[in-house]
Amino acid sequence: MTAVEQLLDSIAGWELEDVLVPGYLDRDDGPPRFAPLADQLYLVLDGKYLLIESVGNRGQLSMRISGRIEVPAALLGEDEEFAVSSVGSLFLDTSDGNSRLAGVRYSLNFESDATQGTVRCIEFCFGGFNVLFADPMWHLGIRLGGAGAYDDWSAHDRDPMNSVRGFRWTPAK
Repeated sequence: MTAVEQLLDSIAGWELEDVLVPGYLDRDDGPPRFAPLADQLYLVLDGKYLLIESVGNRGQLSMRISGRIEVPAALLGEDEEFAVSSVGSLFLDTSDGNSRLAGVRYSLNFESDATQGTVRCIEFCFGGFNVLFADPMWHLGIRLGGAGAYDDWSAHDRDPMNSVRGFRWTPAK
């Protein structure tokens, strides 16, 4: 069993509460503006945080459970005021009360190492229909998408070396 599968098994059935993007408050030039540092995001699951981070040459995602939101390395020693932005409602409708992790699709390429927990991109399905896709190859950081984004990525944005392999995970019954 790979580190990716072990991590997914450990969060099986956890309920999604929110999606958070770390950043800082830019207080220059007018009212404060949230400036995202989009190479990280947090899924808030049952009061815990799944940190998803762009690693390497920004072509891979690593994932790990964290007990708290961490100040990104880019802000350590800086004068900027750390903040997070809630973006979950932009992608997910949890109003029906069914937002448990129901399945995951992810892709690996020649740079990925599932034994170390890195993937090329990942799609989470919560409940029966809420979908969140994360792709680290966007020029500003991790690109988020909803339903259909993984399929679109698979059809159009595959690795030019054609080394991408897709995998599906579902929680054990």
